[in-house]
Amino acid sequence: MPEVIKTYLSIVAGAADIPATRLLGKSPEGMNATGASDERNYLAMIAAKQHMDLRPPLERLDAVVLPSAGVKPELPWTFSPISTLSEAEQADIELKEAQAIEKLVGLAMVPETAMAKTIQNRLIESGRWPGLKKLIDEAEAAGEELPGDDDGLDIVPTNSGKEGDPSVSAGSGGNADPNPARRAANDASPRTLYVSRKVVNIAEIKAWAKSQGLPDLQDDLHVTLIYSRTPLDWMKVESEDWNQEKNGQIEIAPGGVRIVEPLGNRTAVLLFTSSRLSWRHEQIVRAGAEHGFPDYQPHISLTGEPVDLSNVEPYRGKIVLGPEVFEEIRSEGH
Repeated sequence: MPEVIKTYLSIVAGAADIPATRLLGKSPEGMNATGASDERNYLAMIAAKQHMDLRPPLERLDAVVLPSAGVKPELPWTFSPISTLSEAEQADIELKEAQAIEKLVGLAMVPETAMAKTIQNRLIESGRWPGLKKLIDEAEAAGEELPGDDDGLDIVPTNSGKEGDPSVSAGSGGNADPNPARRAANDASPRTLYVSRKVVNIAEIKAWAKSQGLPDLQDDLHVTLIYSRTPLDWMKVESEDWNQEKNGQIEIAPGGVRIVEPLGNRTAVLLFTSSRLSWRHEQIVRAGAEHGFPDYQPHISLTGEPVDLSNVEPYRGKIVLGPEVFEEIRSEGH
């Protein structure tokens, strides 16, 4: 009977996808067996269920619950670690990450500013460097140049070292600026900034508005990314080539959170969520822009005419947005 019971328990362990060493509390079987491979397979199964089964419904729930708590729906989050790494394992991972980062920086595949900020965030989120975020914030507030600040980039011109190159000093004791190329690239005159993307598929949205009995929509349908009265150096804003089509357009997929309601001096706007637009807004803020509202909410202003929204169904189709347009703020209505 003991052998029969063991056989049935093995079948149960297989059906539950739990190693027998964990389910039954037994020792690993076989020569030199430690049970480590069984444990790894079990943890991999748990992680797969977290991401395949739990994450999708939780993200749908977040899109509804988080805005009511004043939190951005696109807030990134991860599951708690399933297992705890030893100090040696954590140190080994950090060493390999540092080696990989060193190679990436050497290949110049990623802008220095982006890579430096990524490294800082990685160190902070690892939790192994107590008080690092606070110290970085204090250093930035004190005006200290940190790796990743645009003023710390050394941009070398393509003709560096050649005759006639203005970046080459006339002599070792001369007073020529050693970094004229950096100043020319990064020190544009500060100015106010208004960044927007015009709506491309206006006809589809106007057809929806007509079907809902809305008045004629305003001509310049667009999405605002930033409205900063605080002057800043535009050259510190990174490009967004990685996140758009070759023609500069981006497309918001159909569906998702869509709401039509009044906002500001507009009687009807179409609210929607987009992690791409929210992150782009955050990029521009990090470059020195100042947003006049506590949170950024992507939306398309529809009309300022009196309108009854009680029976209006939101537009749920795709939203195609044109290239980014950088402008100075000309007036309060701009």
